[in-house]
Amino acid sequence: ITALPIATTQNGNLSTYIPTNLISITDGQIVLDKTAFNEGQKPAIDIGRSVSRVGSAAQKPAVQKLVGNLKLELSQFKEVEHFTRFGTEVDDATNRQVQKGKRILGILKQKPHQPLSFPLLTVLLFALDKGFLESISLPDLEEYQNELFAHFQLRETKLLIEIDKEGILTDEIISQLTESLNAFNLDWFEKKGGLI
Repeated sequence: ITALPIATTQNGNLSTYIPTNLISITDGQIVLDKTAFNEGQKPAIDIGRSVSRVGSAAQKPAVQKLVGNLKLELSQFKEVEHFTRFGTEVDDATNRQVQKGKRILGILKQKPHQPLSFPLLTVLLFALDKGFLESISLPDLEEYQNELFAHFQLRETKLLIEIDKEGILTDEIISQLTESLNAFNLDWFEKKGGLI
């Protein structure tokens, strides 16, 4: 039987009778968070309480590898961000963690009716994982992402085809991605007025 049960919780409580029964008969659950939705995160998925028994088995190996630590980083970011809202001073490492979390959320936002292809998702996750986004300011993130996609679609079509065909990050693909992202970032920062 295939079913997609939907339930509304009272104050986000998953331990009441109906949610626990639904959880027990399904292969996972997606928990949506009203606060995240109101903050502009769409889809507003509560990463800490959403579970999939299928999980990464449904993803291609390249994406599996690149998102390995993403859930943990987002959960840690949510905890740390909560404290920074109260004006608590944080050290540089914590501030970098908060900024990276905001970048992750920024790149995970998806506009309606604009699905992302597997090769472009791989490029974006690779750029995030390897630190190519660290110097991109949060207000510039969407513009950077759009130009990055345009760059790869116009100038790196063979690489995108190779990523799609292989489904994994071979040494050759990693080398080409790194080279192309380095060149793109140099052009990006020159256009923006120099390195940050």
